[in-house]
Amino acid sequence: MGLCSATVWMVLEAGAESGVSSPHAGAVRAVLRVLPLLFLPMTVHFPAAIFVYWLTSNTFSLLQTLLLRIPAIRSALRIPAPPPIPPPDPTGSAPKEGILQRMRKSLAEARASQSAERREWQRRNHLTMAAKGPLRQTFAQNPLAPPAAPAPPPAPKRPWKETLG
Repeated sequence: MGLCSATVWMVLEAGAESGVSSPHAGAVRAVLRVLPLLFLPMTVHFPAAIFVYWLTSNTFSLLQTLLLRIPAIRSALRIPAPPPIPPPDPTGSAPKEGILQRMRKSLAEARASQSAERREWQRRNHLTMAAKGPLRQTFAQNPLAPPAAPAPPPAPKRPWKETLG
């Protein structure tokens, strides 16, 4: 099982240069480097046949990735060279955000999107919601409640009684 995690990691490292370059490639690569280690304890009780399959599959993937890096093999198979990675923007783009800042920003955007969807759903369905379910009290006094007993009138103030005894 440790050998399978190691081959997954090697395949990911060998194939890291291929693919599309994006601003989030560094964060994705960091997560993919950690995943084989995280999955290791979860796969302890898997049957041995799964590990044989994974090991075989990962070995073939690793060999294919390493062989396709050789320019002579690429030209013999008529595989075009990958496009060069464009240089960074010379106009001084904003500094790179860390993975935690991007995750926080994504979470805030997801919450805002969910809130907007909820408001839109409520706007579309407010009459349907009003026709069903319990009535909401929108007034200060409940007209359906039994009338309360009137309060007794306040006693008249007699300040001279305290002084005369």
